[in-house]
Amino acid sequence: MTQASATTSVFSTPLHPPPELTTSQTQNATGLAQHVEVSFDVPSNEAAICRLNFHINTSPTKNAPRALYGTPPYTFNISRLQPTIDKDTDTWNSHPNITDYVATYILGQAGNVSTVASHWFECPKGQVAQFLLYPLGGRDFGYYWFELDYPAEEGGPHGVVLEMHT
Repeated sequence: MTQASATTSVFSTPLHPPPELTTSQTQNATGLAQHVEVSFDVPSNEAAICRLNFHINTSPTKNAPRALYGTPPYTFNISRLQPTIDKDTDTWNSHPNITDYVATYILGQAGNVSTVASHWFECPKGQVAQFLLYPLGGRDFGYYWFELDYPAEEGGPHGVVLEMHT
């Protein structure tokens, strides 16, 4: 298995998101919701199938930054986008077309991640793969993290991972 790391990340109602992150906003029933576009440069290799995974590194030696707040359950979907993200112009009402539903995850306060569903797709080798993260059912919650690519012996990755399998 090969892994590719995301180039952007922040999810829903961050307190102070880093300015370089791509986010889109819309009002939901309970307040301001934020949707995140994530982009991967997919290497050309022998991998044939891919899937997205979401990990939280809870190793006390790494103390990977994260914050989860709002109304549980903390459930979000990931859908695939046509690879035309524009960080300067995309909004919730104007973003690349969603092409496929990819996954649903539930986050826990203790750093646990439960996979509700995760679908395989053909790896777009040598191309860009882009995705949209958004709260399920208009839930008002926030999750803030930094993408970190730690090896397994250090608690593993922290954030969105594109897994590539042969």
